[in-house]
Amino acid sequence: MRLVVLGASGRLGRAVVELALHDGHSVTAFVRDGLALGLPRQGLSVVVGDVLDPATLEGLFVEVDAVISALGSPGNGPSVVRSLGCRNVVDAMERQGARVLAAASVAAVEPGVNPMALTSAMAHRQVLKDVRGMEEVIAESTLDWVIVRAPKLTDGPATGNYRFAKRRPPLGGVVISRADMAEAMLSCVHGPGRTHGTVAVAY
Repeated sequence: MRLVVLGASGRLGRAVVELALHDGHSVTAFVRDGLALGLPRQGLSVVVGDVLDPATLEGLFVEVDAVISALGSPGNGPSVVRSLGCRNVVDAMERQGARVLAAASVAAVEPGVNPMALTSAMAHRQVLKDVRGMEEVIAESTLDWVIVRAPKLTDGPATGNYRFAKRRPPLGGVVISRADMAEAMLSCVHGPGRTHGTVAVAY
């Protein structure tokens, strides 16, 4: 597949890029820092830009099979990286003909989530406001979309033992490694695991 990964220099974004390259996909990494991903590699191209600047998205989604968003914002303060950023992304995708979007979200937006599944950032009001805005923008789009809600992300290894559930996180699931989250997101846009709508993933 020809993939665009947004937020590719973050820890989750890097995991998505590495797995996608390992699986033989062609990856365009969209980053704010052109040096963030190190030396050039076969199958990887890097585009420098900012999702808050629509001009830097021009042409990014032409002849693309799927877009994976690992966008996030540093700290717990007010941010529009996810909400306004995804508005710009959705608008650009719809104009440029890209149809498939998988976006990483957080379990904390679902009422009644196990408190053990929340990080301090997830539980912060400003962060959740931005995440909810992102989910609303995506759900109202004309795209073939999936929102993947995750609990605490860890730096543990890939296990393949994660579970999906519709909307609410799997019972008892409070963590998932970034490596497994990356695999889960890729499965949502490719192969038999491809899905549509809002799902949750955890161990």
